[in-house]
Amino acid sequence: MGKILEKIIELELHSLPGLLLSQDFGKDVRELVVDELELPEEVFLGLSYIPSKTHAANLKTNIERGEILEIDYYRFCKSNNLATEIGNIISAASFLEYQYGRGIAWLHLPYNDSGVKYFRKIVQWAKKNNYCIQDGNNTWCLNFDADINDLVDLVYYGK
Repeated sequence: MGKILEKIIELELHSLPGLLLSQDFGKDVRELVVDELELPEEVFLGLSYIPSKTHAANLKTNIERGEILEIDYYRFCKSNNLATEIGNIISAASFLEYQYGRGIAWLHLPYNDSGVKYFRKIVQWAKKNNYCIQDGNNTWCLNFDADINDLVDLVYYGK
């Protein structure tokens, strides 16, 4: 019989806008964080960065909606020695990462006292290292200026 899965809280660790990270950054930071914070390996899942057609499609959509100016994309590509075609997946992925940040890791926290303890550690680490934590259902970052107990209430209990 298979293992019964317990309820978890799903969060995402993101870089802040204005950075271009290495392709394996999510995997590298995972090793550091799991060791430094003494987390179970299944709590912090580092993500690989693989540019795809989706990045190019998202860039095109954002330009069409007016969220991004094509001239800004062109200037970014020129200043970073990237191809300037909107359909170029490497250029599109790099620009979107620079504009919005990039997902670095999934955080799967148990819905129990241990999970709250891990959450507190991860929030402190993310704040100290200038990362953003997002609820998996939203695109906004948790407010690290808020009291940690208020963040626990928000994430764990929806208060």
